[in-house]
Amino acid sequence: MSKPKEINLPESFTIRMKETLGSEFDKFLEALSDQPPVSVRYNPQKYLVKDSQNETVPWCRNGFYLESRPEFFKDPLIFAGAYYVQEASSMFVDKALEAYLPKDEPVKVLDLCAAPGGKSTLINSAISSDSLLLSNEIVSKRAIPLAENLMRWGNPNVLVANNNPQDLEILSEFFDVILVDAPCSGEGMFRKDKKVINLWGDNLPQACAQRQEQILESVDKMLKPGGLLIYSTCTFSPEENEEQVRNLVNSEEYESLQLPIKPEWGITELVENMANNAKAYNYRFYPHKTRGEGFFLSCLRKLDDGYASSKIKLSKKAVNSFKSLPKKYLDIIEKWVKKPDSLTFIQQEDEMVYAFPKALLADLKLIDKALNLRMKGVELGKLRNNKFIPSHHLAVSQILSDKIPVIELDYEQAVYYLKKQEIEVNTATVKGWAVVSYEGVNLGWIKVLPNRINNYYPIDLRIRKDFEIE
Repeated sequence: MSKPKEINLPESFTIRMKETLGSEFDKFLEALSDQPPVSVRYNPQKYLVKDSQNETVPWCRNGFYLESRPEFFKDPLIFAGAYYVQEASSMFVDKALEAYLPKDEPVKVLDLCAAPGGKSTLINSAISSDSLLLSNEIVSKRAIPLAENLMRWGNPNVLVANNNPQDLEILSEFFDVILVDAPCSGEGMFRKDKKVINLWGDNLPQACAQRQEQILESVDKMLKPGGLLIYSTCTFSPEENEEQVRNLVNSEEYESLQLPIKPEWGITELVENMANNAKAYNYRFYPHKTRGEGFFLSCLRKLDDGYASSKIKLSKKAVNSFKSLPKKYLDIIEKWVKKPDSLTFIQQEDEMVYAFPKALLADLKLIDKALNLRMKGVELGKLRNNKFIPSHHLAVSQILSDKIPVIELDYEQAVYYLKKQEIEVNTATVKGWAVVSYEGVNLGWIKVLPNRINNYYPIDLRIRKDFEIE
């Protein structure tokens, strides 16, 4: 594979990085002209990697490097949520969760700036099934792929919101863990996406830093005392990274937490001595030292000030207006899911039925009234005239009943299915609704009729690119 051409960096950025890196700057510059590494993270609840020849990402469970970048749109498994293509450095979030996520107890987690969903799917694999994940995205268009990626991941304990950070402040001291992968100047992505260079300007880091301060002010109102804050960016600018952490620690409301790393990983740990014998631990990823893009992460714990938490102010009338599925429909729905007793079923005005963990129903009621939710648990399907029409979300979810017929497809059949074309399969023992799968991972629904097979793969998710099936 040929090397990409050298990139033209902004002058002020170059001067700053020379001052930061000193004698290492030439290696940094050389790394920016090299091919970026390719990495994926597998969904452990859907696809177990056995005897992989690929090198693991050492700071992330289920993370692997690939030798080269394949054409992912040709792989049916990616459409089934078997894995997520994620930049390796950003998988370091998993190390923070592994080190400090409360063990053996359910937690409420917020991914505040979540699109397109890489870190949200990582969190969803790290937390327990009785924990809650709220993934928020401020930009409406970006909330769509976020919901799609979490849908493919398949767990019911997830909500997707489309709100400003300030809107979430009503959830006062509600979350045990908050991840802020803050919008930033993007300097760490210069190698991967050359368009970011053209968008960069001398004043951008400071403008981003001001926005990050506002976001962290909102976060402070939502995070419980004793709660975990994971702050990350994909930039090198100190005002967006260490300065934000310094402000939090100097407020004496947060303590900085050290993460377990190994020298061979090439991660730069920066330890800063603060007032009152406090320390700030910050972690930088440089492309000439780590096998990944530029990244920054710091992990902090909110200190308990001893004051009682303020109550969330929502009227009882608003919360109580949230209705569950009428009992007369439960017999129909429960046949389609595993462990129905652990789930609650909700029907919306458009006849769509959703499944959500019963233990988290009170949280759902609260958040549903407080925020603009774009996804609630698993979308099961629609009830019409006492008949159930299953949704695609149910087919790729973790709660689909084992009693639903499953038909395994070969590669060619799977591609035709995902292109929403006709497929020919042996359906001698199947009538009506069935799920098709590839390498043991569910792709979606078909309906077997006497004279044909209807392909129910969603038209907006279909493979649009033409390619020869090898």
